[in-house]
Amino acid sequence: MTLNVKDTLKWKMGFGWPGPILVFLCTVVSVAVSGVGRIAAIIVASLSLAFIIYQWRKWNTFGWRQAHFRAMLMYATVAANQSVKAKQEGKKFSKFTAGLVLAQQMVGPERKANADAMTIELMLEGGKYFERIVTVYGKRADPLMDIEKINHIATRVREMEFGPQLVIANIIENTFGGEEAARYVFALVDGKAH
Repeated sequence: MTLNVKDTLKWKMGFGWPGPILVFLCTVVSVAVSGVGRIAAIIVASLSLAFIIYQWRKWNTFGWRQAHFRAMLMYATVAANQSVKAKQEGKKFSKFTAGLVLAQQMVGPERKANADAMTIELMLEGGKYFERIVTVYGKRADPLMDIEKINHIATRVREMEFGPQLVIANIIENTFGGEEAARYVFALVDGKAH
């Protein structure tokens, strides 16, 4: 039996159970003790609460963040399952197969044919998909970015190989539009989407 990642608190809120449990326990400790113990418990509870708020905002703000972090959590599960399956069958891990399963799970079973077609196209196109997104939508996605920087980013992402980020970018484009997909590519290049 495999855990359905969509049923976890991490998937829904952006943080797992340790944070809320730590806040609760530290709050109880701060009420039960006094002096330095109380101060330490309040500090730990406050830091844990700040982390929870940060994670919630990071995962639930509009656009690419809603898709990226959840998809990467899902991809970790998919890749692990695919890796075990490939090992059992004596095969090599396939990024394409893992990307295909990710796409199918992200769009749902009723759109399996769309996910299959999208993944095949992305496998063939590779980083040229990112290049097109940045070239077409880059200036509208970030009006303050000059054309020279946009062209530099487009050149940089052109040679990227197939991976989950291509699938995620396509889902973002189909869900939120091309400008948001360009913002996602910028975030990937800047290291904000990890």
